[in-house]
Amino acid sequence: MDVEGHVQHAREPPLVDQRGRGHERGDVVHRGPRVRQPPHRDADGDPIYWSRANGWVMGGLARWLESLPADFVDRPFYVDLFQQMAGRVAELQQGDGLWRASLLDPETYPEAETSGSVFYVYALAWGINHGLLDRETYLPHVLKGWAALNRHVLPSGLVGAAQKTGDQPVATAPEDVGLYVSGTYILAGLEIADLNGQVQSLPEPEPARDRPEVVAATTPVPPAPLTVVGPEETRRREAEMRATAALSYDPADLGRPSTIEPLAPPPDDQQVPRAVARFAPDRLDDLLWENDRVAHRIYGPALEAREAPSGSGIDVWAKRVRYPFMDRQLKFPNYHTDRGEGLDYYDVGRGRGAGGLGIWYDNKLWTSRNFSTYDIERSGGDEARFSVTYRPWPVDVVRTVSETREFSLPIGSNFTRMTSTLSSNSDAPLIVGIGISKRSNDNGRGFVTRDAEHGRLMFWEPENPEHGSLGIAIAVDPARVEGFAEDADNYLILVRVTPGQPFTYYMGSAWDRGLDFHDRPSWEEFVARQSFDFR
Repeated sequence: MDVEGHVQHAREPPLVDQRGRGHERGDVVHRGPRVRQPPHRDADGDPIYWSRANGWVMGGLARWLESLPADFVDRPFYVDLFQQMAGRVAELQQGDGLWRASLLDPETYPEAETSGSVFYVYALAWGINHGLLDRETYLPHVLKGWAALNRHVLPSGLVGAAQKTGDQPVATAPEDVGLYVSGTYILAGLEIADLNGQVQSLPEPEPARDRPEVVAATTPVPPAPLTVVGPEETRRREAEMRATAALSYDPADLGRPSTIEPLAPPPDDQQVPRAVARFAPDRLDDLLWENDRVAHRIYGPALEAREAPSGSGIDVWAKRVRYPFMDRQLKFPNYHTDRGEGLDYYDVGRGRGAGGLGIWYDNKLWTSRNFSTYDIERSGGDEARFSVTYRPWPVDVVRTVSETREFSLPIGSNFTRMTSTLSSNSDAPLIVGIGISKRSNDNGRGFVTRDAEHGRLMFWEPENPEHGSLGIAIAVDPARVEGFAEDADNYLILVRVTPGQPFTYYMGSAWDRGLDFHDRPSWEEFVARQSFDFR
């Protein structure tokens, strides 16, 4: 690392070379003798203090102090150096939450730059979590920096505004990326996730070992094991082996068919087409709804506690019968297997699934967790109707948002009507991103159709060799459309919404191995013919 990368403190504390020793500005330490070289200098002849180089120092100190033996003779020196650098670095944070490429000359390179900033966020959060930095003093800097980094996450999932490789500040573009930035962003995220936990311990000196004679005098000596021989022990072991054999089996000897046998149809009175909704505590609080054409579910509080990745995305079930089948399918532990009526093979993951929403702010989608409460109003007839609430969630550090959403699925329709009311601690308009999860496999990335004029976003998934393809469509009020976007997980249609005022949109799905649509053209032609009521 070049010496000009080190921070100049207000009272000129010693700088740090590659081996962690103090030296004068201009010294560069090599494996041989110390050689004096001039640092990089700006147009006025002043030394340049490069953000990323100092970031490497702070990040390296954090990683090293975490494993450095507690009795290492110079450990206090490096703790003090880390704390001094933290204080000076916090002073140099800019108004947008980032640090500029040239720490002491931000005007020369005023654009956003993340490759140094990501190290500072990581190191300052690490210092709080390990008790080396005062939480009240440094937490605002950490949260401000983390929010700034999140604003530069690109749709690819990489962190943008990253200065390219080099040894001094240069201009940086918003789309520039570097794996060293995205990797450190993950380290920073791990520390951010721990900020509400207990202070973590650093290495402590090992206690003095007992003398050998003390160990010998205080160690109990177990009695020698008693070996049982004779007919009684032989009979016991034979009975144990028989019992073990009785509990074991060879699947090849069971005579099971190699394919799954179709389910027998339910009784005639249960084959009546109808629209149903059910809360399923037996399936970790899922909320299920279906009619004679489609089936969906969203996830509840119990699954949120069980599976951290679960969220407010909407699941799609592939269906080929006119009667309700989700409860029948859930009676099997593996309801992802097609037994003739359909299955759930759609993977929502962290995405929006088929029509989940979030708040689009600074190039990032901010989403809620699983639904909190529910109310089923109609089920079992010509319409399934229910509503759910979502707890408040943060949108960057600028506001919080909560949601109440009403769902309606009539018999004979592929589309669920949803009316959402978003509440916020700010009256400013919201840009809502309504999404469809991305999919790709060996058959490609599928087909995306964006139609702002008619307020449509459609996705036909690449064919799953075992289960076929799903088609998904979102329909919104064209007057609300602000455009389209995407992130690493979703294709998005953006709509403008006023907090407190409800807005309506529709989500529909089709399966090419179901009863109604067998290819992409027939599905998209059907969607194009639909009329939607957004009042």
